[in-house]
Amino acid sequence: MFIKNFFGLLKRFTASSILNVVGMAVAFATAYIIAVQVNYELSFNKSFPDAERIVLLEWPNWLEDEQYQGCVSRPIGEAAFSNNSTVESYGVASFGAFDCDITYRVGDDFETARLKSSNAISVESFNILGINPLRGDFSRCNDPKAVVLTESAAKILNRDVGGSICYGSTWREENVHEIIAIIPDMPENSYFADFQVIEFIRDNWINDFSEWSFAYIAKINTDSLNRVVEISKQNIAPLFQFNVNDFADLDNLGEDEYQELCAQMDAYQQKLAKMLNSVKVVPITEMYFDEGWQSACKGNITTTRMLIAIALLIIVIAFINFVNFFMAMVPQRLRGVNTYRVYGCTKTLMKMSFLFEAVGLVVFALAVSLLLIGAAESSFIADFVTTSISLSSHYIIFVAICVLALVFAFVANIYPAHYITSFPLAVAAKGGFVSSKAGKRLRVALVGVQFVISIALIISSLFIKIQHDYMMNHDMGFDKELLLTGYVPAKVCYYFDDREAFASELKKNPQIVDVAYANGNIVAPYRMGWGREHNGEEIHFECYPVSYNFLNFMGIDIIEGEDFSKAAESDTLGTFIFNEEAKNKFGLTLEDKIQGHNSLTRIAGFCKDFNFRPLQYGNDPFAFYVFGPNSWKTLNRLYVRLAPHSDIEAVIDFIKDEIMKYDPDTKRGNLDFEFFDEELAANYVKEKKFAALITTFSLVSIIISLMGVFGLVLFETQYRRKEIALRRVNGATVGEILSMFSNQFVKIVAVCFVIAAPIAYFIIDRWLERFAYRTPMHWWVFALSLAIVLIITISIVIVRCWRTANANPVEAIKEG
Repeated sequence: MFIKNFFGLLKRFTASSILNVVGMAVAFATAYIIAVQVNYELSFNKSFPDAERIVLLEWPNWLEDEQYQGCVSRPIGEAAFSNNSTVESYGVASFGAFDCDITYRVGDDFETARLKSSNAISVESFNILGINPLRGDFSRCNDPKAVVLTESAAKILNRDVGGSICYGSTWREENVHEIIAIIPDMPENSYFADFQVIEFIRDNWINDFSEWSFAYIAKINTDSLNRVVEISKQNIAPLFQFNVNDFADLDNLGEDEYQELCAQMDAYQQKLAKMLNSVKVVPITEMYFDEGWQSACKGNITTTRMLIAIALLIIVIAFINFVNFFMAMVPQRLRGVNTYRVYGCTKTLMKMSFLFEAVGLVVFALAVSLLLIGAAESSFIADFVTTSISLSSHYIIFVAICVLALVFAFVANIYPAHYITSFPLAVAAKGGFVSSKAGKRLRVALVGVQFVISIALIISSLFIKIQHDYMMNHDMGFDKELLLTGYVPAKVCYYFDDREAFASELKKNPQIVDVAYANGNIVAPYRMGWGREHNGEEIHFECYPVSYNFLNFMGIDIIEGEDFSKAAESDTLGTFIFNEEAKNKFGLTLEDKIQGHNSLTRIAGFCKDFNFRPLQYGNDPFAFYVFGPNSWKTLNRLYVRLAPHSDIEAVIDFIKDEIMKYDPDTKRGNLDFEFFDEELAANYVKEKKFAALITTFSLVSIIISLMGVFGLVLFETQYRRKEIALRRVNGATVGEILSMFSNQFVKIVAVCFVIAAPIAYFIIDRWLERFAYRTPMHWWVFALSLAIVLIITISIVIVRCWRTANANPVEAIKEG
């Protein structure tokens, strides 16, 4: 009986069944893709053994209140976790790797690959993270010429334990290292994912208080984080017990100078004590969503919750369609139900039959969703997700969705199955609840829920897209037009004379207007931070090494003092230019001198504030710095200003040709140049992917919701055919009939909009809070969302009603 009724349903209501199956299949595939992304976010840093016992030492940020940094100086990190009874083991663990050219032998020739390298991790951290060698061992971890490769890096370089590699694009014996171990690739969703080539930190900087670049992790043996912090603070405190005698020659100080210095030292110690009091440790499993943690790679719990809600809501929309279509079919199936009941079929057995039909449709939908997921793997949708969406990698998620779908099917069909079997035969023959006002209100309410969800998603997706465009087009405070950028080999840029010669060759091309150099990208979440003493206080700022012409090249105005001159490139003491924020916050003047890379250094001028960070962040004290001839930072980021209407491909080829002349050992394939917009866009990858996900799934929700509208209109036209016919006979035009139905749905959409708009406003306002610079909440976005839904809905209503409104009224009256 069950199977017969199921195939009878498919045969009799083919169109409705196909719409249900397709709608649910799209919903299941969408839910799966979202669940894969959500799982990636929620499991970040959790794949390490005993991850819940691994913690990071966090220090209050020097620049921003209520913000924390994961890097400290080595003396502080060592003091915090050594002789700490709550700590089993501890080590240094870098949370980022940098691009590095690695040269290796291939027969009698050499090849170069660009890999991710780190030189700030200790062997103890590998042990804490449960990372063991696949081949080789860590016994030579203190050898400065020893390196470790991940398995993927070993395959790229075709190297194994005992092999040699060389840092840089040219084979030089002084830079050659021996591979002592091959380790597994780091977990994809962790802060160590990029690591490919690793040097152990050994005792480097072990007594250096000035270098704050080291993350300290520990495996703890207690559930009390407060106890870990308490002992860590006690261990660190003695490092800050000093007096004026440690910093000054008292014999050469007058009384007033001595008292002033004492006051300054006292204020400094109070600041350190206040910061020490705020030190904390955070489990690495919580770092990704920690709002106080400063990192270029971090999640947003609001975004993740939005994705979870969207997945569930899309499934809800699909099952609302299921209920509505089922209710629309009830009157047509009552005769069959009554026949079964006349011949003695029990209500329980009939309910079981309807539930079997529901489960059967869901199983078909799940099978179709498998095909949709397979297609999505090789489509643009896969680019929206941070990790692979392959079923083989996430089959448990799909199984969970199958279970959830079957539960939804069971719950969603209990109500219709109950009603279709609950009426007395005479009542059922007249349509019962289904054709009553209460039944109509239920169906309208269900479609209304779909509209609320769809309108809220449309509003959200539009604002997310607008925020992304706002960030890309925002005036950053410098000239970003007609700008090419890319990294160049050390031979081109290490020395000033080489940079100047190379720039001169490039500017011989009429399509190249000017050239400048810097150490890294001008817009980056974080860069080198310097802590310096000024007027007895510790000041902290971000420092960006550049070529002398960089500010003029970027169109960054000097508001006081002067720009860098060419002479700065030969000044062994270096030269600063600070931004307005630093000038005002620290009370800097042109007469002040700040410690540079090797001595007190003059301030040439102050420039206007500009956005040197992505727009998620505000502005902080910042300094441009020209090292002079004794730089320990390479200006390997090349910026090239183009003439209007330049042939981009030709210019890039020209730049690569010139690089090859200067450094023939460089592999042309390793040279990559792009428009500045692409460099900037790299800071907003997560926002772009999220915008694409929301937009795509908003479209999905609209399509599924329109299926619900189609079902409701189908029901209305089917059960009001006689009414429509009588209206036509009494002179109503087709336009008036269409207007009657359209007005009904306009009212539904209007009510749903009133509910959806404030919900969407609240969600988006919370999401935008994470941006220091955000788009206004434009009123027209809400109006546009309403217009989109109205236009699509009315179009569906007109198309579906057209045939009924134009049917012969006499035939409809006879059938009635």
